[in-house]
Amino acid sequence: MASIEKIRKIGDVIFSTFVFIMAVTFFIMSFSLPKNSALMPRLVSIFTAILDLPVMINIWRQRTQGEEKVKVPVYITTLILFGYYFALILFGYIISSLLLIVVIARLMGQKNWIATIALSVLLTGITYYVFKMLFNVELPKGIIFGA
Repeated sequence: MASIEKIRKIGDVIFSTFVFIMAVTFFIMSFSLPKNSALMPRLVSIFTAILDLPVMINIWRQRTQGEEKVKVPVYITTLILFGYYFALILFGYIISSLLLIVVIARLMGQKNWIATIALSVLLTGITYYVFKMLFNVELPKGIIFGA
């Protein structure tokens, strides 16, 4: 009978390989798009493939006997995501994302509050800037702040 670590490693290998294949496929398919529309899909597929390669290498090198440090039950993660969904409706993207990142960092064992809040502000700010300024996509403002 296979151990849970071995099954998890096989699942990680399959998923990571699937992500890499999808990135390569999207890159190849982007050549069928008009030239002015193909830049973003090509960049996303290139960055996805580049970021997935070290993950794949790390998974292949990883030993199956190591014990994981962070264990968060699936039901807690599901409850957090439902809470994030309702917080998006009420408070909007910025406040909801700040809270989500803080909660996830604390669950993963981050003890330093300053680092957690700095990470939360940095990630939320970067994503807000990318979507609002570069992609010109309006992110949810929430019911409280005038959706």
